Amino acid sequence: MTERVTVPFSAGLLTDTADYFESLDAYRRGDVEAIVRSLTGATFHAVTGGRRLVDDLAAARAEYAELTRARSDSVVWRLLDALAAQPVVDSAYVRGTFGVSEIAAQRAIDKLDEAGVLHQTSKGRRNRVWQADDILAALDHFADGIRRVR
Repeated sequence: MTERVTVPFSAGLLTDTADYFESLDAYRRGDVEAIVRSLTGATFHAVTGGRRLVDDLAAARAEYAELTRARSDSVVWRLLDALAAQPVVDSAYVRGTFGVSEIAAQRAIDKLDEAGVLHQTSKGRRNRVWQADDILAALDHFADGIRRVR
């Protein structure tokens, strides 16, 4: 489960680039306070967004755990924990990451698909790909929070 994320400082700066550039100009003119205020605000924005992201990912993981039924030693649980970092998966990813057979990898994916945790995004029977929509939604929500204001 994700307990910490490293949010780039730029996530806070990107929210208002005009203010940031104005504070840089002020700094060049000798006004230190403007850049300190801008960088402090950016830091708090990045930290707040990171905390919200961690909370959203933890909520998705908790919901997924409620929906999932599998043996306690099943690769399903390891895959569930990995979804925060890798919300789009295929059988090759599961095999390679967890060192399981093709059959075990596909069974884990199928369990999570049946539970509504994953859904297949590709067509057909070959090169199939699944995604965890709640994880992707949390990442999109985070990205929306760092969109430029100006």
